Amino acid sequence: MPFLRSNFISIKTGLLRKSATISMLVAVAGLLAAQASAQSLQITQQPVSITRTEGHGVSRIHILFSESKDPSAVFFSVTAAGSGSLTYQWQKDGVDIAFPDNGQIIVGFPRVSGADTELLNISDCMMSDAGVYRVKIRDSAGGEIISESGTLTVTPHPPPSFVFHPKDVTVTEGTVSNSSLSATIAVGSILAGSNEGPLTCVWQKDGADVSIECGVDQYGKAFLETYNFMVADSGTYRVAVTNRWGRTSHSNPATLTILPPAEAPVITKQPTVSRNDDDGYVNGKPIVVDYTKGGSIGLYVLTSGVASRFQWQKDGVDMEYSEKYRSDDYTNPQKDSTKLRSLCIRDLRPADSGKYRVVVWNSTGTTVSQEATLNITYPTPAPITTHAVSAGRSVALTADISGNPPPAVQWEVSTDGGNTWSRLANNATYTGVNTGTLGINAATGNMSGNQYRCALASGGMLPGGSAITLDVAPLVFPNPASLVCVSGTLYVTDDSLHTVQAVNLATTEARILAGSPGQTGATDATGTAARFNQPKGISADAAARLFLADTGNALIRTISPDGVVATLAGSPSQRGHADGAGGNATFSAPTAIFLDMSDSGDFILVADATSHTVRSVCGSGTTTTRAGVGGVSGHKDGAAKDAYLNRPSGIAKRSGWSSAYAATPLPASIQAAISNTASDPVTAASVTVTMPNNDYLYWSTYVADSYNHVIRELGSPQKYMVPPISTLAGLPGVSGYEDGVGDEARFNNPGGMAIDSSGNIYVADTGNSTIRFVTPEGQVLTLAGLPGITGLKDGVGEEAWFNHPSDVALGGSKLYIADTGNAAIRELDLYTGQVVTLNITAAPASSGTVPNPPITPGGGTNPGESSGGGGGGMVSYWLMASVAALLGIRRVLSPRRKA
Repeated sequence: MPFLRSNFISIKTGLLRKSATISMLVAVAGLLAAQASAQSLQITQQPVSITRTEGHGVSRIHILFSESKDPSAVFFSVTAAGSGSLTYQWQKDGVDIAFPDNGQIIVGFPRVSGADTELLNISDCMMSDAGVYRVKIRDSAGGEIISESGTLTVTPHPPPSFVFHPKDVTVTEGTVSNSSLSATIAVGSILAGSNEGPLTCVWQKDGADVSIECGVDQYGKAFLETYNFMVADSGTYRVAVTNRWGRTSHSNPATLTILPPAEAPVITKQPTVSRNDDDGYVNGKPIVVDYTKGGSIGLYVLTSGVASRFQWQKDGVDMEYSEKYRSDDYTNPQKDSTKLRSLCIRDLRPADSGKYRVVVWNSTGTTVSQEATLNITYPTPAPITTHAVSAGRSVALTADISGNPPPAVQWEVSTDGGNTWSRLANNATYTGVNTGTLGINAATGNMSGNQYRCALASGGMLPGGSAITLDVAPLVFPNPASLVCVSGTLYVTDDSLHTVQAVNLATTEARILAGSPGQTGATDATGTAARFNQPKGISADAAARLFLADTGNALIRTISPDGVVATLAGSPSQRGHADGAGGNATFSAPTAIFLDMSDSGDFILVADATSHTVRSVCGSGTTTTRAGVGGVSGHKDGAAKDAYLNRPSGIAKRSGWSSAYAATPLPASIQAAISNTASDPVTAASVTVTMPNNDYLYWSTYVADSYNHVIRELGSPQKYMVPPISTLAGLPGVSGYEDGVGDEARFNNPGGMAIDSSGNIYVADTGNSTIRFVTPEGQVLTLAGLPGITGLKDGVGEEAWFNHPSDVALGGSKLYIADTGNAAIRELDLYTGQVVTLNITAAPASSGTVPNPPITPGGGTNPGESSGGGGGGMVSYWLMASVAALLGIRRVLSPRRKA
């Protein structure tokens, strides 16, 4: 046994020794193979050092094959054993260069490229590129070799060079120099050197920067125009020019001498309204101009001699620039009309009344114009003899009780055609019987035909007082949600009746087009056999084919002119944010809808409120998300599909050619409308446009981002550009009321919108109970309604009251309003500004209508998103008095507008 054990140990030891020997041999073989592989990688030429000027040309450190025939190339050769492929990794200062490079992008390509190839390319050299470069090479057998180093030296880019320096110029104030440098008066000219990139320049006078608009033109010239300089501007000038590398050069100095004019300016035409062609004077007396509020006017003067400076004054005080006085002169970069020959006054208010004059001067003397008197008054509407109200709703009747002090008054009623009159007392039905505003709460059918008048408490009628006949109409629309006008017919959705009705505007009769009052469902059928669930947004084409946002069903529906209902997209059993075809798409609460008709085909834009997105549905029913992140609320501008919205409740779109668009902050169409001129306030037709070459089609989609209290713009500023979304007007997340431009304006839950052919937007500012107007440039003004005051009152501007209007629709020169809280359809005449309540009645039963049951506004089986307010209640007596006081204050001070 010891012998066997000894032999076993010997055998085992021998086997272990053999195993170790084999392992050693394998390792040695691998090492030899690696050495052989490494030895097979040969670099026949190493990188060479290079010197380049910052930003000039292209620096290349190349590894090229030896057969390269370019003797000037920076290259070296790599020879590897076997047929395996080679891999490369360039390093800078011993650190691997990432690929692709994350740095500056030049013309769509990485500035540093080829870090994993035999060719390393560095374009548009920067100072930070200087360093030591080498490359690590491997083959498929695991061999590796590192090249020698090549140094890249980058020298700073020189500052711009001057080809021509400014020369001394002497010119008389108000004239143009005959300098040979330019056709216009130029003190200096600079030519850009090669590869300078964009140049910026600043003119300096006596060593200090001057605030003169300066730039380098395409020929490399920097101009200092002197035609509007005065004698005091004489001095020593030079220009500082900086290239994109931050290197600055200063020109040689030149002396500018401005000689005084021969005499002071002379006013040859005293202040005149710009749209009148006469001089506005009689026997040398200044003009007196009477205008109603809203719109804008211009005053201008003509002068002889040199008029170097203008300063407009109101009531003897220099006027300061504000958006109210923004110039229409697009050649004037300052846009400050208070310093120009023509003064523009926008958004007229009684506070603008006063005496206006202009001070004109040059270095020789000063001239002051005569005064022009402006009287800006609130419009005086025609006496209202009939006032409509829906049964069960409240209304306010008003009378003019102006005076100091106001007279004591007493409202009276006549139920026999004005033969006898009885005095009213405050009770559950009537409030404010001793004020200028009588409130009638929950009007009933038997009150229709009653006449009301405001008389003196001591007896006798008020001067100019007249009786108002109350017309109590049947409750045709308990909760009108949205409307659209086509060829004299107004189509109205009511989300409490679950119907779509057609109103003949000539007869004001309403008939049910589709749906059955009080019946919900998602049935596709014809007329009253069809079913909806809280339908809201509605749009139409010219042939009266309707497109409907069936909010409670989360569907997009179509309705033919004869009432045939079909489902285009969405699923009545599912809600969500999924895109897809037909029923595979899901919506959350589609609230507003707009039919976009274009050469590329019609499609529907949808504001999906609780999905917080804007969707589009093409004619085949395919749904695509255009803006917003499904289910995520917030406010973020930028790339459309990454932007955040918060319950969008209105949508509209405009499109046209870039040359055709020349909108102003207050378009002439609305100026004409409010000023009672004869031009078309809606279409602004008869504009002839010449299409330039290389023009492009632009488009913008506007969204009432309700819970963000702003109007958003999803636009395409140039063709083929990814559409961004931005905030056009309002301050995100801040509700309120303010007219103004951009983020100076304030909204409160804006809802439905309409858009005219000029791109002007009409908005139902639901939370403020007002109707707003927004230009394509973000100028906001109020067309009608008294902010924060709810009620039913016809009138002009702030004298008209609404109760949470939810939508608007254009029809010719009229704007129709779904006054949801008042259960009424209102009409705003864009020529006069007058708001009236339409007396809509249900068509006879033989016409296919169904009697309307008493339904609570806002009812339905599926709680969808509501863009309007429900309920109607009349304002109280004390609030009536507050409103009267508020109106008086606003007429004098107009505190909510920028003066």
